[in-house]
Amino acid sequence: MSRKWDAREAGREVARNVIQKLKTPPNFFLLFSTIHYEKHGGFEEFLAGVWDVLPKGTPLIGGTVAGFMNNYGCYTRGCTAIAVSYPDMDVAIGIGKNTRKNPKKAAKTISNSALKLQDHSNHENNFMFCVLPGGTVPQLFGIGRKKVMKSGIAGKLSLSLLDQSIKLVQTGPGREEEVFDELAKNLKDWSIIGGSSMDDLIQSRCYQFLDNSIHTSDIVSIAIMSDLKSEIITKYGLKKTGIKMNITKKGLRDCVICEIDGKPATKEFLDRINWPEDYLDDRLYTKTFYYPLGYEYKGVLRPQIIGAFLGDYIACGYSIKTDKIEILSASGESLLNAMKECSDEIIKLHPKVVLGVSCATQLETLGSGIFQAYNNIENCFKDIPFVVGFYAGEESYSPKSPPKQLYDSFNLSCLY
Repeated sequence: MSRKWDAREAGREVARNVIQKLKTPPNFFLLFSTIHYEKHGGFEEFLAGVWDVLPKGTPLIGGTVAGFMNNYGCYTRGCTAIAVSYPDMDVAIGIGKNTRKNPKKAAKTISNSALKLQDHSNHENNFMFCVLPGGTVPQLFGIGRKKVMKSGIAGKLSLSLLDQSIKLVQTGPGREEEVFDELAKNLKDWSIIGGSSMDDLIQSRCYQFLDNSIHTSDIVSIAIMSDLKSEIITKYGLKKTGIKMNITKKGLRDCVICEIDGKPATKEFLDRINWPEDYLDDRLYTKTFYYPLGYEYKGVLRPQIIGAFLGDYIACGYSIKTDKIEILSASGESLLNAMKECSDEIIKLHPKVVLGVSCATQLETLGSGIFQAYNNIENCFKDIPFVVGFYAGEESYSPKSPPKQLYDSFNLSCLY
């Protein structure tokens, strides 16, 4: 890792710190950064610094995260990298462009790169890690960039503008769910985990890295064939409250709740959770971190962090596939327990390397409690290299579990 402020110096240091620990050149290099280098030299300089040190031709992918946890601690500023050198391994990197405009095409492109690798590899076990463009709050003409709008008229107008924003300038929802639905069709026997890149929880931009290039709206992936097995474990620190609601009208590809039991969704949500309308301000968004919406689909609990209140409408990060939802609750203790349970399960596999994908909202929900989470994980893994990124969304698929996009979850994957 590096905590240097200057982008190029940080890139050099993070690459140097990784490479000097390897006896042979790496098979691949995963690179994660907070948004700060955007204004401290820029990401072009950041990657240039990495390639000042990294052996030419090393497969590299990565992107921006709200924060990260590794063997040294938990941070919301800096960069971290993890590299693997292993003799019985083949890898291929891929990129699916314009993910918001055409998520199926983007998924098919990276699927093809993985299948091509599979055709030419002598190894049987497969695993894929992806970094996707996360959802952003667009700058809407005449409205600006807002997560809470009180006006019903503004809410209706923003819904129309949001749809156009996705198509024309690729801002708004990341459409990660559609990507993973397609990946599951094309790569049925693969285990795949991904995280949605983001900034420092403002959700105005995000970046993805591929070799020495920088992207803002593309999915990047690394496919791995080896003699190592893989596993993905997901845990939630969420409890059901028993407060159930029936959605009677949706919008924007079923990502927006327009009506609950025939009434305006925002007011009905506030009534059900016993919050006064005075709560309807820019801080309401953060209060909902503790009370996500959720439903079960194909046997999997799917939490929904509320993305915005658009007048009478509630905007969510991905499509809601049922009409019945429930308000869930989270506490610092429940989130910490979920992280510990996940770590305790994966350590039983004796992993060689661990990659984690966690919801960025947990940084704000846990506050300083995140260091307790780190202590639990570090005590569990000790000398096993691990990196956990805090993302705008968490995605996974395996032959044992359907494709899913999640929020407020903690996911660990490993090679063992």
